[in-house]
Amino acid sequence: MIEYSLIEERIGAFKRDLFELEEEEIIQKCFQHNMEPVCISNDTYFLLKSKISKHFGLHPIDVFMVGSGKLGFTIKPNEQFRQFGDSSDIDIAIVSEELFERFWKAVYLYKNEVKYWPKEERFKNYLLSGWIRPDLLPPAKRFSEAQEWWDFFRNLTASGEFGPYKISAGLYYSRFFFESYQKKCITLCKEIIYRESGFLEDVSNK
Repeated sequence: MIEYSLIEERIGAFKRDLFELEEEEIIQKCFQHNMEPVCISNDTYFLLKSKISKHFGLHPIDVFMVGSGKLGFTIKPNEQFRQFGDSSDIDIAIVSEELFERFWKAVYLYKNEVKYWPKEERFKNYLLSGWIRPDLLPPAKRFSEAQEWWDFFRNLTASGEFGPYKISAGLYYSRFFFESYQKKCITLCKEIIYRESGFLEDVSNK
């Protein structure tokens, strides 16, 4: 059961951290520190990380829960501080050069053969940021890597071991690119909070 009072506490603590901590410190606290997700217990979270890492041949340290399932609220651009709810997803970030390159190579070969898919330009934009979004891959019916990806996470969701939530994941080339995206999100959150507090106006008038 989701504890909404805990989510409110976490939002308040996060907003205070925006004033007091650097982006790198907030990333460490939120994603690398042993902060329990709001949607599942730490033991269940460990099991989830283990199943994902074993499936892809990775170390569990390279698998993170992100988003509102972890924090209790989202920091995603244009949706900041939207709270986790019964219809929310569990979002996972996987960081692996080897896995990233495997998908990148497969997309390259697909492109050479098929030439085009509708989401190609959006895929390229994320690729430049060191991030592969599986929902932007070539269509699963013609791209086996995408089909295998979706089948795995669909079965993981259907197992019911991790609550009634859909489980999805994104793939990052390295910690640098993972942290760069999180820094961007945190910076935008800071701008919102600073603006609400009048801090930005105070600074601009000096």
